[in-house]
Amino acid sequence: MTFFIRLGLSIVPALFACFCAPVPACAAAPAEISMADIINAKYVANLAISPDHRYLAFALYCPDTASNTASMQWWVLPLKAGAHAAKIADGGESFGPDGAHSEKPVWSALSDRIYYRKLDHGAVQIWAAAVDGSKSQQVTHDDADISSFSGTGTDRQFTLDDAHNRLFYKVGATRKQILDAEDAEDRDAVHIDPLMELYTPLVHNAWYNGRLATIRRDFSNLMYGLRSDVPLVLKVLDLRTGAVHLPNTQEAAVYARLTERETPFGKDSLQRMCYRPAKKVVCGGTTDSTPWAASADGKRLAILATTQHNPLVTVRNVQWLEAGDRSRVTACTDPRCTGTHLAALSWWDNDRQILFIGTDSDGFTDILSWNVASGQVRTLLHTTEAVSAPGVPGLAGASAYSGACPILGDEAFCTVSDANQPPQLIALNLRTGERKPLFDPNAVLRTKASAVHVEHMYWADRFGRRFHGVLALANGLHGQRVPLVITSYSCGGFLQGASGGEMPELVLADHGIAALCVRADGTVMNQPYPGGLSLSPVLSSLRTALDSWEAAVQNLTARGLIDPKRVGVSGHSFGAKFVWYAITHSKTFSAAISNSGYDDDPVSYYMGGPNTISRWYYDVGSKLPSPSNDPTHQWDRISAALNAAKITAPVLIQGSDAEFAEVPDLYVSMLDAKKPVDLYVFSGEGHQFRQPYHRLMRAQRNLDWFRFWFDHYKDPNMAKANQYRVWEHLCTVQNGENPNATLPCPEH
Repeated sequence: MTFFIRLGLSIVPALFACFCAPVPACAAAPAEISMADIINAKYVANLAISPDHRYLAFALYCPDTASNTASMQWWVLPLKAGAHAAKIADGGESFGPDGAHSEKPVWSALSDRIYYRKLDHGAVQIWAAAVDGSKSQQVTHDDADISSFSGTGTDRQFTLDDAHNRLFYKVGATRKQILDAEDAEDRDAVHIDPLMELYTPLVHNAWYNGRLATIRRDFSNLMYGLRSDVPLVLKVLDLRTGAVHLPNTQEAAVYARLTERETPFGKDSLQRMCYRPAKKVVCGGTTDSTPWAASADGKRLAILATTQHNPLVTVRNVQWLEAGDRSRVTACTDPRCTGTHLAALSWWDNDRQILFIGTDSDGFTDILSWNVASGQVRTLLHTTEAVSAPGVPGLAGASAYSGACPILGDEAFCTVSDANQPPQLIALNLRTGERKPLFDPNAVLRTKASAVHVEHMYWADRFGRRFHGVLALANGLHGQRVPLVITSYSCGGFLQGASGGEMPELVLADHGIAALCVRADGTVMNQPYPGGLSLSPVLSSLRTALDSWEAAVQNLTARGLIDPKRVGVSGHSFGAKFVWYAITHSKTFSAAISNSGYDDDPVSYYMGGPNTISRWYYDVGSKLPSPSNDPTHQWDRISAALNAAKITAPVLIQGSDAEFAEVPDLYVSMLDAKKPVDLYVFSGEGHQFRQPYHRLMRAQRNLDWFRFWFDHYKDPNMAKANQYRVWEHLCTVQNGENPNATLPCPEH
């Protein structure tokens, strides 16, 4: 039986409305939804059921623009009727590369406390918190951080023995050793080798463990700090006495057994791939390890095996195997078991079925169940909501594969969100489809967001290819043609600005601008371009994105909803590539924003380095030749810098200093071609912005940009006076140099 769940509108009692200090107490909500509202949305993640099945522990991520912090809290919900969740401990500031980390807590054997890693005073150590919230304390006091930089990125760095009397953990270089190594590079110079990407700052280039550290990225796309050459050392903490010692032979064997159970694939979990730049074989792993789930008895493993991988798409298949005999793998043959959007494995029904989450071609989320004995696959839930999705862009950093709904009996505990419904925690009965709201950290925001009209939109391009997006439109504007902004490419769940959180769609709609988040379906994007054209994978995906955007504009124009002369585009990461290609190959768009400066051009090719994941993207994934040996002129067709003279839309670039080296060629090329362009660079940021205040400033300036070019609106806030002086000058440039622009500036 299939259950369809509509937009969740339930609001739990007011006591759940305000959680994360220093957000003000629950006051009367204003009519409009603000940028800060979206950026300060709270997220529930890292759910874990206690061994005695009495409690559910989870993390609450709390971005706050006022204090410019992204903190985490630990909460516990008693699993009994009428119980309410309670905060038991502060989890500290989010940490890890770009300030992101996501991992479930470890329960004690008696279900009386949880263990977790916490950043406090510059050190990442293991802490424990009592389930009743009476006490939290630091457990380890090591000179080295207990981190997830373990070579594969998949190993848990601490675990408890079966009696929960001993805590095993691994550490590498001490904090002093790492700081000394960074000081040595500052003093003696940085040695460049072919494995280094050259477009990032060479030192102090990524936020890690509460500070700007020097981070490198290897071919497997794994990040590591200096002195990662120091071998990891296993230590044992006796929780009864507090004593720490190196393991004896028996303890080492216990740890090996425990970690084999917790990370059954280890380093072999990475899907291997090789390529041959300059006749040299280089091998590495994909960015994602194999997602897996063990049955309750530990005898069987469910996995999401990668069957196809390139920078544009990863295809996975649901499989299971006997833990004791991994040579015999049973793959699910139902078409629903294979795709680009599969995640979150769990066993249920007494280990007779494997539960997994997928997204279909229409953008709907499916919770599916595979009976491993009969082979039957059933759809248990079909909904527009995102289920146990990753958290806030760039902050929570939750992996799509750590988001499984923990199951107790027939009840799954999931985080759900929809286009105008921020995340909340629910209990879902897998047999009946009945759902119960358990915890809503966003009740006030839910009231504001639900006032914005949203719809799932479907349309086809000139080749008949079908696309999906989510349209946000302010209520009361039907019958009026309004401006449109297109974002991409991740549109599932609560709309907060597509893949980078840079241009929240609900805020645009609240300001009278329609916003369409266009989902980039990996299945469609990975297909050969129709019409008999032989294009490289990256050029095919860029043209497909442009086709989908232009067709969406035609659709909305025909419906009488938008003004086709006021259409803007905004993108981050691969979405920024879409933006640059669109404005150099189409006159449809009257204003544009690139939020990471990304563009496929010769500068990016060379600055990626010769033996790096960036070069793999070009050589293998995109199948682009070296710019110095390009007889078919592929770079001339995709590089925005080489096609700057074709741009008629004014462009705002807002990026991070970590990726700034990829921006100057675009910026200077537009200036040389006398095109209107403005550039802002945020310090201390990476590919995903970490600081809530930076995210607020970026999003607000993006909104200002579109309102200025669409309606020549200027915010009366005097702090923005210089911003508008610059943009008025760009208007003069636009009128003088681009008389055929889609939307020329008014005379002033």
